[in-house]
Amino acid sequence: FHANVAAPRFGGPTVHLLALGRHGVDCFCVRSGFIIVTAHRGEIGRPGAVGSYLLKRAIRLLPMLWLVVLGWAALRLAAGVGADPAQVARSLLPWPSLARPDQVVIWTLRHEIVFYLVFAVLIANARIGTVLFALWGAGVLAQAAAVAAGSPLTGVPSLVLSTYAPDFLMGAGAAQLHRRGRLPHD
Repeated sequence: FHANVAAPRFGGPTVHLLALGRHGVDCFCVRSGFIIVTAHRGEIGRPGAVGSYLLKRAIRLLPMLWLVVLGWAALRLAAGVGADPAQVARSLLPWPSLARPDQVVIWTLRHEIVFYLVFAVLIANARIGTVLFALWGAGVLAQAAAVAAGSPLTGVPSLVLSTYAPDFLMGAGAAQLHRRGRLPHD
């Protein structure tokens, strides 16, 4: 699916069968919610664990991202196509933004970062984090209603309240159900 997204930029063909992968981001987000809750459950409500959590997330995400982004920029420069320094910089740190990154598929990481930051609040303070997750879920429902009514929020709020947010929340909820034995362990 990602190959289909990138291929037109280089005059390459798209393969319609690969369009089946369009729901891959949803699966990625659900899995991420499940994994983060499962891996960091013991840190919830422990403010001293926030730094370690964020460092682990940065180590997991950033080195490979930087390698790909800088490698991509180097290849573009070597091919004489050029690389926009501002676009490369936006791609190196995928903060919540709607600005186009150098590589289109980096947009998914922006949603991941939002989830990481909300979960960091849960680690810092379980009560505030739980309220924030509830507000996030309510905001997503309100945004869905606004979309249906034809007047959605735009800009960065639209990213934070996107249809991918419930995927993370479903994954986190599934992790809680699994932990409580309400989902099969096999």
